[in-house]
Amino acid sequence: MQEIENSKSIETHQETIDLSLCTNCKSKSIEEGFPTKLCADCREYFIKYPIPKWIWLFSTIILLIMAVGVFRMPKYISAAYHLSKAEKAVDKKAYLTAQRELLLVLEKFPDNLDANANLLIASAHNHNYVLSNVAYQNIAEKEIKDNDLFKNIQNSMELLNADFPADTALYRRIKINKDSTENMMRIYDHLAYKNNIDQYIAGVYIADMLYDRKLYDEADKLLSKVLLTNQNYYPALGLLIGVKRNLKQYDEAIEICNRILAENSEDVSVIAQKSRTELKRSNDTKAAEYAAEAMNLNPDDIYAMESQALVDYYANRKTEYKKLITKIKIAEQGGDPIISNRIEQIILGKVTYR
Repeated sequence: MQEIENSKSIETHQETIDLSLCTNCKSKSIEEGFPTKLCADCREYFIKYPIPKWIWLFSTIILLIMAVGVFRMPKYISAAYHLSKAEKAVDKKAYLTAQRELLLVLEKFPDNLDANANLLIASAHNHNYVLSNVAYQNIAEKEIKDNDLFKNIQNSMELLNADFPADTALYRRIKINKDSTENMMRIYDHLAYKNNIDQYIAGVYIADMLYDRKLYDEADKLLSKVLLTNQNYYPALGLLIGVKRNLKQYDEAIEICNRILAENSEDVSVIAQKSRTELKRSNDTKAAEYAAEAMNLNPDDIYAMESQALVDYYANRKTEYKKLITKIKIAEQGGDPIISNRIEQIILGKVTYR
């Protein structure tokens, strides 16, 4: 019994001694004041222990990757954000917003397939031929695997092609006969084969001449012919709004505007047409709302500025409409000053708008 007690006493004493020794060398007493039980010599050794070169190399590589990520990640995040917004805008047929968002993506990634494909779709609906051509060149040789996207691209190309005649001499042939409405109509009738794009283009071109001559009934009949064979032909619908407005068929004009806006909710020129139509029938409050909407979408659009200038004129805001007319004239430099002349004729009393 006495031997067992002696043995336990020795073990306890041994443990006490072990706890006071360095956990590394097991021979020297620990240095007090530190959580790690090391003697002074061992502590100094570990502090000076060299870090292996491979750890330094690995750490350097990780730091470089992190540095690159810090600089490049915002670029990718920003592009993804704007592309997402653009695709949602295309789905909502808000093509002006889509176009702007896609241009932000392409600033950073000019060869991005999805961005260029959607830019082609958006710019085609906005009738922006420069942007649509750039987008087309960037996707022409690439495979489009998304069937819905491919179908939208095809529809957009058809929309663009509808603005250009197959007969390159078509406009010149009609101009030669512009003194005679009968001769112009005869040219249109000669292009009688159904669904021919030149027939549509000729019809709108002749109707535009009739419109300039204030032959609104004749223009209405001709545009109706065009729309019988192609009910969604954009140039015909756009001109028909003005024809209906001048025939004082205001509800019909607004209905055509809404029909176009159902396909492109941000068509600034059509929203401006709505403003001018409401202004003509003296609904100034509505006219001001539509003019503000058009200006908000694109304050540099010449048709938006025209509608706002007319709203300001009838609201007797002389300073405002004069500034807009000046801005319109600057935009028209190098071209035909149709819009500024049209406004000034109303302001000078040469044309009775309402």
